[in-house]
Amino acid sequence: MNAALRRETSTGLQVLDLYCGAGGLSLGFWANGFEVFGIDRNPDAVRTYATNLGRAECAELTNESDFPDADIVIAGPPCQPWSRAGSGLGEQDKRDGLALVLRAVRQIQPAAFVIENVPDLARQGRRSHLDRIKKELIELGYAIAEHMLNAADYGVPQNRHRVFLTGLLDGSHLALPNPWRRHVAAKEAIPRTCRRTMAEARELSDGMRAYIERYEKASKCRTPRDLHLDRPARTLTVRNLSGATGDMMRLCLPDGRRRMLTVEEAARLQSFPDWYQIHGSRRSRFEQIGNAVPPLLARSVASSMRRHIESSVGRAAESPGASPAPSSSAASATMRANRRRDTKPELLLRSALHRRGWRFRVDFPVVTQHRLVRPDIVFTNRRVAVFVDGCFWHSCPTHGQQPRANASYWESKLRKNADRDKADTELLEQSGWTVVRVWEHDEVIEAVSAVEAVL
Repeated sequence: MNAALRRETSTGLQVLDLYCGAGGLSLGFWANGFEVFGIDRNPDAVRTYATNLGRAECAELTNESDFPDADIVIAGPPCQPWSRAGSGLGEQDKRDGLALVLRAVRQIQPAAFVIENVPDLARQGRRSHLDRIKKELIELGYAIAEHMLNAADYGVPQNRHRVFLTGLLDGSHLALPNPWRRHVAAKEAIPRTCRRTMAEARELSDGMRAYIERYEKASKCRTPRDLHLDRPARTLTVRNLSGATGDMMRLCLPDGRRRMLTVEEAARLQSFPDWYQIHGSRRSRFEQIGNAVPPLLARSVASSMRRHIESSVGRAAESPGASPAPSSSAASATMRANRRRDTKPELLLRSALHRRGWRFRVDFPVVTQHRLVRPDIVFTNRRVAVFVDGCFWHSCPTHGQQPRANASYWESKLRKNADRDKADTELLEQSGWTVVRVWEHDEVIEAVSAVEAVL
């Protein structure tokens, strides 16, 4: 799990995640080298997202919302309107976000989109709303594919069926992700804790056990709903993680006692990597985990998207918001090799600063008034932010070059990069930070001198 969710080389493509929550869907795209930006109304979830993935905004998404540009839009709108365990009001539920996602796609016109939701949305007799949304997306020019995926088929130690709606502007359909060769059992995800009492896990009382027995008898449950360690877990939800309900997620210990799961166990069963920091109260963290798209499932979908983009089959360069087809396979390979972080100039500068006794943070998220900014090197105590700018991507006046192939696309993209650099500098300075920008072609000793002059 931890290895599969390591960051790949950057694609340079921007992904906007609506209803991003804690970032499960975005994490899958981030691991595939996409640059991600999330929007959600939950402050704890936005803090979790920003800590781990970068840019995030805490905002209520409404019919008046204005959306930033993006190459790809992804979304996991609230499932309660469609879930059998929810209100069942469907499109009449004010939490239904499908229409808003459609509005975002219509405004941004991204090259692709991915929408995730519960299976009930696509079931016969209840899918009229989904069909209307699909019809409008097709009218916008998207080729639509609909897949019902089980997270257990993609390395997640949990049976979790979800419908994925994907669309591409180039006229082709996104291929079904390649499944893993085998399912992962729950005990493989939580081997060190599954048979032990845990101080942070609530032990079931006699009253709770009696309630569970009545629930299972009334629901004619043939198999106890304990966590069976030899198979993937059943679906994790907010209700069965944080609530003392009859179908709560619980472990039966060797001595017969039962306990609820810890936050860390729930995160692993949802396939969040161990380094992923989830903020908030215990209940809030359970809610963020239960609402999330399993990152390993998201990674499989994102891998399919990346493979499609890199193949550039039938890509229309004039498609609004889309990246044009590479001018050659060599150019495509060069672009794929670009790193978002840990470039050679960054590593040289960091090593030189470290040898001179300086200690700092790398790719550290700095919270400004309007959004998160991630400088390459951050001296937190001295509030100094250092950027090592690449000559091509940041339009160096000495070595920056405008590509001849797909000139209009690159002119717009490089101009946006320069505008973002300027905005990041202004936001940091307004927040009391000192900003140092050096070019990748600068001699290391000159870059060190520039940083030390400020420090």
